[in-house]
Amino acid sequence: MANQSPGGSTGSQTPGSQTPGAQTPGGGAAGSAGRSRITQVLTWEVVRPAGMGPDTAESAISMEDSETDDDGKDRKSFQLDAGTAVSALVTGPKNPLIVPPEVASVVYVIDCSSSMEGGRFAKVTTAVRDAIQQLNESQQYAVLFFNTQAMQINGGGLRYATLSNKRTLAAELAQIAPAGGTDPTDALLIALQIQPETIVVFSDGEFDEHVVQRVTKLNRSSGLNCQINCVGLSSQISVLRTLAQLNGPGNYLQTN
Repeated sequence: MANQSPGGSTGSQTPGSQTPGAQTPGGGAAGSAGRSRITQVLTWEVVRPAGMGPDTAESAISMEDSETDDDGKDRKSFQLDAGTAVSALVTGPKNPLIVPPEVASVVYVIDCSSSMEGGRFAKVTTAVRDAIQQLNESQQYAVLFFNTQAMQINGGGLRYATLSNKRTLAAELAQIAPAGGTDPTDALLIALQIQPETIVVFSDGEFDEHVVQRVTKLNRSSGLNCQINCVGLSSQISVLRTLAQLNGPGNYLQTN
């Protein structure tokens, strides 16, 4: 599924657009040469999940209803043990986001709401970039951002972790600035539609528990049973912990 857009309708960014979360490299207005340069490097678009019907109420899913391998057998996990751990987001060999070489693909889903402003957002994107740098060229990755909308790199889908893609990653991540509210629904549904082996979700706050039910239902009904790992960026985020427990089960990492 490399380089395929999972979204149905997209809103491509244009120079000077005010889409929340996207920022124009270099700041203010420029001449025609500057506008041409910006057009070439502005790489993010707002996207919606494909083929999703209306958001109707679903019956609650509990741990007892789990269709996943709760004992962790045959599950390809991160460096963390299954369950809850506390760790700093660091770079290098101790980066807790490093994906083992036997994991074929990973999607990072990152909160870019206004509460992520400052050092917290920079710490997350730095750790994600470092983890992707440590992937081998046979592994694939994607990065999605969300506030009240979902944003993906133009075209969407998985990318191979080639040297060329790694080289452009820092500039791509630098085009997003925190803004707006928090609703991870579209980003999580798109992440599942990409069909990776594992997903890593980052947020610094609680959101509607109905999102967990909807995402878990799609994950199970599709037969994918993707492992969803979650990173809480403040005090323990209960909704993220539940999302991880119901999907894989994944790991929940609490960090500051």
